[in-house]
Amino acid sequence: MTGTLQEVLARMLNLKLVVMLRESTGRQMSDLDLSAHLDWMVAKEKEGLIFASGPFLSSGAPPGASGGLTILRVTGLDQAREVAETDPLVSQGVITYQLREWLLMEGGLTMKVSFSNGAASVE
Repeated sequence: MTGTLQEVLARMLNLKLVVMLRESTGRQMSDLDLSAHLDWMVAKEKEGLIFASGPFLSSGAPPGASGGLTILRVTGLDQAREVAETDPLVSQGVITYQLREWLLMEGGLTMKVSFSNGAASVE
């Protein structure tokens, strides 16, 4: 660690986000439910509200059977709740959710873009 603790912390990202932990209510999800949810996710991503999202994985179960996680770019818990309540899976009672404020401090992202074919990957 170079510098005082306060100096080290000040150099970190310190990006405040809200985590939405999703959990199944046990109600069977139809393909129509999932399609509406994914359309909602893509729309919120385009609005800049979704930082990252995806289902949890459990051995022998389909993705999402154990819930999922969405990280929201919002001003706080009130806005996060407003966004979460518009998720079709929430409004239809397929999932419940918990919201937690989260401070992104460290980590990394590597991106590769190929100009010749427009391919991109993230590691």
